[in-house]
Amino acid sequence: MNHLYQTGSYKLVRSINGHLVLNLIREHQKISGSELSKMTGMRPSTISSLLKELEGKNLIVNIGKGESTSRGGKRPFLWRINNTVAYVIGVDVEIGEVTSVLMDLDGKIVYKAVNTFKPKRTINDLISNIEVSVNEVLYKSCISTEKILGMGIAVAGIVDYQTGVIKITDLLPKIDFDISSIFKEKYSFPTFVENNANAASIGAKWVGPAIGVNNFMTVLIEVGAEVGGLGLGIIINGKIYHGFSFCSGELDVQLPTITGILGHLRHKMVKGTYFHKFQNQVRKITLHHLVNAAKLEDVVAIQYFQKLGHVIGKAIASPIALLNPELVVITGKIAGVGAPLLQSIRREVQLHTLDITNQAVRFGEHPYGSFSVSIGAASLILDDFFKVPIVQQESSF
Repeated sequence: MNHLYQTGSYKLVRSINGHLVLNLIREHQKISGSELSKMTGMRPSTISSLLKELEGKNLIVNIGKGESTSRGGKRPFLWRINNTVAYVIGVDVEIGEVTSVLMDLDGKIVYKAVNTFKPKRTINDLISNIEVSVNEVLYKSCISTEKILGMGIAVAGIVDYQTGVIKITDLLPKIDFDISSIFKEKYSFPTFVENNANAASIGAKWVGPAIGVNNFMTVLIEVGAEVGGLGLGIIINGKIYHGFSFCSGELDVQLPTITGILGHLRHKMVKGTYFHKFQNQVRKITLHHLVNAAKLEDVVAIQYFQKLGHVIGKAIASPIALLNPELVVITGKIAGVGAPLLQSIRREVQLHTLDITNQAVRFGEHPYGSFSVSIGAASLILDDFFKVPIVQQESSF
């Protein structure tokens, strides 16, 4: 039998096996001790001991008895994660906007907040804006800081995730800004900092189309009236690939702006179409307008996303050819458009990659596009909490 459980130092083994059991309970939502024993290869007595220990730490709860097997016998007790024992906070920081979420241990959103501010590229304003958003989440949810496992902060730019230092970002003129230490002092819980596309990738593993997928790529798309760009979050063997200097996925790609594309489609904004009233006011059209119009199958919106998808597909074709991912997750405020965007991206990728690559890769949208980064920031804490300890192998030299 291919056993999952580890052998070796008792203390380490106990920790590893406890994490394995906890993760299996989380993944299956409800499960019996006998099922855990079969899955891990551990003795029923060992499983029983670990369950008692996890219950003692208030990490799992007994939810009653399940059904007996076809052979009859006693009905087994079922276990699930105690999702309200602790919570995590995720913060997505953009220019002029901070989005925050509070999530439980199951990855369910308990409260979310979107706060807009006058864009100012100063350290004090950045700190203040984040603090306002986090305090709102804590106050409105009525969750005390003692129950917060930690907070993740995600920003666009180059981030040293190991130290929590923002190396480069458009949010600030300053480089090498240690934001992690500031918030560790302000609050009583740990603070992780990560690039926004990387965070969105971790979030997609917890709440999104990448659950159970270990090799995938997230494309975080940002488009506005005057700016447009994208970043990649790369997951290899279940972990973020940061690169040597934390620059992995930073593509120098300028996406066409909303006004740039719509300027060529103005002649189609005829009477009876969604954008007729905007024919001479293209600059007032927002991404929100376009997403809603696309869902109504408006011809202008559909052609806008087709043209945008063409540029995105061309930009990500080389990374897809290089990495050969199982899945490509499209996210950002643009998520939810569906076929007009995804089909256009896929067609362009097909033109620039091998057939075998195209046949293997799937495309999907994040179900919480606007909140995918803040969810991902919170998931950094969940990922760390549920992480199975690494066994350090002794060197043979």
